Amino acid sequence: MRSYILKRLLLIPINLLGITFIAFGVMRLAPGDPAAVIVGSGVSGQMGGKTPTREALEKWRRDHLLDRPVPVQYVHWLGKLCRGDLDDSYFFKRPVLDVILERVLVTICINVVVFILIYLMAIPIGIYSAWRPYTVADHTLTVTLFVLYSMPSFWTATMLLLGVCREPAPSLMWLGFLFLPYLLIAIYAMDAAPTRGWKTGSFLVVGVLLPAIFVSLLVLLCWAGQQAMPDRPVQLRFPIGASESHEIDALSTIVMILHRGWHYTLPVFCLVYGGFAFLSRQMRAGMMECVRQDYIRTARAKGLPESRVILKHALRNSLIPIITLLGTLLPALLGGSVIIEAIFGIRGMGLLIYEAIINRDYPIVTAEVFVAAVLTLVGLLISDLLYVLVNPTISYDKAAS
Repeated sequence: MRSYILKRLLLIPINLLGITFIAFGVMRLAPGDPAAVIVGSGVSGQMGGKTPTREALEKWRRDHLLDRPVPVQYVHWLGKLCRGDLDDSYFFKRPVLDVILERVLVTICINVVVFILIYLMAIPIGIYSAWRPYTVADHTLTVTLFVLYSMPSFWTATMLLLGVCREPAPSLMWLGFLFLPYLLIAIYAMDAAPTRGWKTGSFLVVGVLLPAIFVSLLVLLCWAGQQAMPDRPVQLRFPIGASESHEIDALSTIVMILHRGWHYTLPVFCLVYGGFAFLSRQMRAGMMECVRQDYIRTARAKGLPESRVILKHALRNSLIPIITLLGTLLPALLGGSVIIEAIFGIRGMGLLIYEAIINRDYPIVTAEVFVAAVLTLVGLLISDLLYVLVNPTISYDKAAS
């Protein structure tokens, strides 16, 4: 194991050289001139729309070494990187590291919540679908998840902006009136569950408790989010953008956290449902393959409880595809979502990389590619190590020798 880890760690710098050189070259060879974008915008703003002179453009290129061959530029950038300098941004005229640190916190916070929600919901649903395959519940979950997975996130975000962000919005009392008939039907169905062969406890959790928790959380977020606007009645709506209110400092700590959650509810939802649908199907497929194995039949033949067979023996081996997807977690934490951040006005890493590409800001693009490459290689190494923890039969010592 130690020799395998050492080899992987030694390969990381070699992989980084190849990845950064290709990204560096592709960005430099792409159409567009950063001098025309940066200098042109500055001159037109200062001189009443006049175009920059050729001398000004050539001077700007010389100052940023863009008049030299691409390999020379790459060696210069690599030397700065070895000294811990990610260069200065063309557009922001500040160190790239400072610009990234301003945007990275909001992206990390959103994506941490997104990935926690995805795994908390997808893994239990995938286990249940594999435990009770081809039942009415499994077919219902399959259809629902396929519908969710087929809905583009940009379309969902636009529909949410048109639906739950409009004013005037309905009062929170309407949500209670809408939930009351559902609650009465659920109580009646729970009373009739034993005669139909349903488990009352499971129906109580799925049919009553979880929807009640969801509605209560929705009401709490709407109430806390609008506490910064005391002169307006509390409504069932969410903000159009993710920018926080100016009066947030006057709120208590708990209300402040809920207020921020109110602002980021819609972006988080748009980022969750697609990955949740995909991951749950992957979990179901892995579980379905494991429950057909001989050792599962042996465990059942010994008389072990079905819950122990599924949760202890089948679950560990079915987690290998999930761990493979977990290897992409680290770069995704910093990558953000360009479309969702642009629609909801979230100034995170996704919107930053989009703005950098549009403005031909080479240092920011190269720095983000470098950070994403490092996190991807580290994430893949961590996933390889987790394979051994999940399945002890996997050994890298033989492969290393």
